[in-house]
Amino acid sequence: MKKLLLISLSIMVAIVASTLARGALPVSPPASVRKPNIVLFLVDDMTAADVEHLPTLNQFATQGVRFTRFVSPTPVCSPSRASILRGQYSHNTFQLFNSGFRPFYLSGFDKETIAVWLQRAGYATALFGKYLNGYLGRMTYIPPGWTEWYAGGPAAGYDFILNENGIPVKYSEPGPHINDQLAHLAAGFIDRHHDEPMFLYISSTSPHAPAIPAHRHEGLFRYAQLPQGPSFNEMDVSDKPKYIQKFSEKPADELLRLEKFRNRLRSLRSVSDLINTVTAALVRNGVRDNTYFVFVSDNGWFYGEHRIPRGKIAPYESANIVPAWIWGPGIPSGVTRNHLVANSDLAQTFAEWAGAKVPSFVDGRSLVPVLKSTPTPISEWRQAILLAYDENIFHPFPTVNNSIPHYFGLLTNAEKYVRYETHEEEYYLHASDPYEMQSQHKNPLWKNRISELLRWAQAFGDCYGQTCRVLDRAPPPN
Repeated sequence: MKKLLLISLSIMVAIVASTLARGALPVSPPASVRKPNIVLFLVDDMTAADVEHLPTLNQFATQGVRFTRFVSPTPVCSPSRASILRGQYSHNTFQLFNSGFRPFYLSGFDKETIAVWLQRAGYATALFGKYLNGYLGRMTYIPPGWTEWYAGGPAAGYDFILNENGIPVKYSEPGPHINDQLAHLAAGFIDRHHDEPMFLYISSTSPHAPAIPAHRHEGLFRYAQLPQGPSFNEMDVSDKPKYIQKFSEKPADELLRLEKFRNRLRSLRSVSDLINTVTAALVRNGVRDNTYFVFVSDNGWFYGEHRIPRGKIAPYESANIVPAWIWGPGIPSGVTRNHLVANSDLAQTFAEWAGAKVPSFVDGRSLVPVLKSTPTPISEWRQAILLAYDENIFHPFPTVNNSIPHYFGLLTNAEKYVRYETHEEEYYLHASDPYEMQSQHKNPLWKNRISELLRWAQAFGDCYGQTCRVLDRAPPPN
């Protein structure tokens, strides 16, 4: 019997050796038992109104869950991106405005990001595109946690520099366009690393100004018109703070604004192409069905809402509610979620998908319970998100264009409260006033509620890690 067993084992070894020689056995385990891939598509200054003009992006949105209340609590580039990388509110990342890379680097915060956590969990990680504002000054630096690195500053179109794994590479006219180059680099990364779980952080600058489109898209959207919802060129702003009242009802540069809007849409067309190229690379390598995709903007943009002719930062829906959707294995298709979620939730979500551990400093929540076919009820989810804009010691200017005062406040499921450094206030009830046309801060009916929200927001300003997740469920006790 022992002799027969030895003979059987010898035969099995020979069969396996022969099969390996022919290359017939898979070199990686089946996708069903592998950790999932994670691809983040991050765009810059995109609004929900832009999506309506982009049918290709709309198609991606229908593949999964679309969020109607995805919040950028500090609607500026660097604060938002730091929150995505660290899973924290801006007051905990020290990114309170576009002071950008320097404080993030000096604080050592780039040594503990989602890339580090996923790499520890066995992931090949890569960043493509915009990192943090100010990074161009340290173009040979690569933060910890990244297997491959193709980062630069806010590249606009055809003239940009990327740090490609420690070597600055300049791309000049006639091409390629930045989004096409990011697509090419990301596809190459997938080809090289598809045998292991992958995390791709793909950060396009589109449609950020100057929003230079790819040449093939320059003739598109010739007849697109500026979004003109109820708050566009708001007539009566007597309820608004003084910085709003200073804006003209109808800015003189409307034709220029219109052309810039059309270029923004044109620049986003190459983002659609980028997503298609990355998806095709995943399909080509047989790992598309084991991949989670996330599409989100770092913050929104104003097209004239509340008379604000351009920009972001101000605490209105156009700036702090951003287009976002997630699709992938097990996520239902073509559904929306109205839960309050934030950019600080993405790191925790990615970590749960990957089976990675996160540090105790993470403020956000995993979105996995919200992405199920039967999601956590809104009543059992987060009830408030902190809103804040307050520059820190690294930024020398008191306010942007001396126009938007610093502020803090809360967004709840039903309302928004904001208090400015000028002691001005705003309070909106979203059920009756979804476009924030009439602040109720002077209405005596809401005096007690406003006092409660002020105390709640002040407590939020000191939260950290678990205490943020306790506070986002209910106000602190009196």
